[in-house]
This record gives sequence, structure tokens and C-alpha cells, in this order.
Amino acid sequence: MKNVRTPRFLENLYRDLRNRRLLLPAIALVVALLAVPILLKDDPPASTSTPSATGPNASDSAAVPAVVTQELGVTNYRKRLARLQKKNPFHQQYTATPESGAVQVTPSGTSSSAASTSVGAGTTSTSTSTGSSTLSAPPSTGTSPSISSGSPNTTSSSPPQATRTPKPTVRLYAWRASVKVGEPSKLQERPEVQRLAMLPTEGKPVVTFMGASEDGDQALFLVSRDVDSVKGDGRCVPNHSSCQYLVMKPGDKANFHYAPNGKRYNLVLVDVHAVEVDDKLRKRVTGDAQPQAKMPLLGPG
Repeated sequence: MKNVRTPRFLENLYRDLRNRRLLLPAIALVVALLAVPILLKDDPPASTSTPSATGPNASDSAAVPAVVTQELGVTNYRKRLARLQKKNPFHQQYTATPESGAVQVTPSGTSSSAASTSVGAGTTSTSTSTGSSTLSAPPSTGTSPSISSGSPNTTSSSPPQATRTPKPTVRLYAWRASVKVGEPSKLQERPEVQRLAMLPTEGKPVVTFMGASEDGDQALFLVSRDVDSVKGDGRCVPNHSSCQYLVMKPGDKANFHYAPNGKRYNLVLVDVHAVEVDDKLRKRVTGDAQPQAKMPLLGPG
């Protein structure tokens, strides 16, 4: 017995638990694992009192368990959704004939239909039979006037008048430039410069107004080939040395040297605005002009 040696695993486990101060909690946990099942086994079972059954059916009632178990299967979804069939939007609703519109057969063999409609405080009833019709509408005051005729009741209604749709009005607008142009000491105001207008005059076409940008913030001018130098504001296209087009903003000033007469001309862009074109141009563009009268065709003879 003296040669029996503790396994190395247990020595390492004991040393680790002792160094980490977990030896006492480990011992308490082992004691609890052993003591709790024993304590629970020694406790007497709880007594359940069941009512004693007397009589001839005592043996049958004793065999019935206290809790009745019910086996639940898969519920039928059709039974649960049957009450919602009347609200199905894909099925036609109200197909049955209302009781107020039921057809009744009279002893004489003719059929009559009666319908009653409640309006306000009175009731309006209409009955139709062969050869006669009666309409009665008793008001709330107690009087009951009746209207009867020997022919079926007819209601006259005027045909609805066709509404005339107003023809849309077409309005056309064009860009106009307001400039000051001329010799440096003789600038002239041109408030309504149209597209393709030559400035300062047709005899001296230094620049030509080509139009404006979509937003109206810039104006485009075509520079004449007789202009050999351009100075001042604006942007030359394609470049300053070869200025074929001049893009200007309101407030820009440009100076041009016109080679044919050797003079300089100034151009000041005041603003760019849109104006409505005249009625003749609108009719020519939209085709609203009055058609010409056609001569009638003459037949033979």
C-alpha cells in the first residue's frame, strides 16, 4: 500500500484548484451533486386527495384519469374560412331577388310587381299591372294624393346637351436682345433686336444676333469675317485668335475693329427677354389660318 501513488492527473488538478483558490467550491459542488438526489429520494410523495366514488359505477369512475387529454389534429381551413365566403370580392354578391321586388300572380292571371321605397318621412309605392299604373306618395302630413292613368306611366326627359370643349390657345415666344451698339461716342439703343438682325446696320454687319441660350442668360452673336480684332468681355468661339462667335451675358461690353472702313464699334448687351410673336406668325406655324374657299366642281351637262 505504501507504493500506491496518486495519479499525476489528480495531482495537477489538485494543484491547479489550490493555486486558483477553487478547491473549496469544487468540494462543495461535489458534495451537493451527491446529497441532493439522496434528499429528494427520502421525501414522501405528496398525497393527492381524489373524491371517493360509491355505488355500482365506482370502479368505472376510478379508471378515468383526472386530466382528460384531447388529441388535436390538423384543423380544416375550409371550416375556418367558410364565414368569409360571403365577403369574397371575386364572387357576385346580392344575386337574390329582394323581397320588395317579388313578382306576385293575381287571380286574373296577370303578374304584378310591387316595390316600396322610403323617402324622408313618407313612403312611395309603385304597382304595375296590365293596362293600368298607380303612383301614390303619402307625405308626412297625413294626406295621400294619388295619380292614376289608363296608360303606362311615361317620363319625358330632354336629351343631355353636349358640352363644348374650348379649343386650346397656342402661344409662341421668341428671344429678343436689348443692346446698345454703334461707334464709341454714338451708341444707339436697340431694345428689340430680333434673331438674324445685323448690327449696327445692314450696311455695316459687324455682328449678327443668332439667338439666346435655353435659360436666356446668354446671347450668341456671329462675328463678321471683316472684323480683324475683338476686345472686351464675352467668350470667343472657338478661340480668341479666331473669333467666329461671341457669347455674351447681360452687362458685357465688346469692341470690334471693322476692316472695310477702319472704324471701331462697341456692343453692350443690356438684357435678353422673351416676347410673344404676332398672330400672323403663330397661324403660319400652327396652321390655324382660315382655309381658302374651294370652287364647286361642275358636273357634265
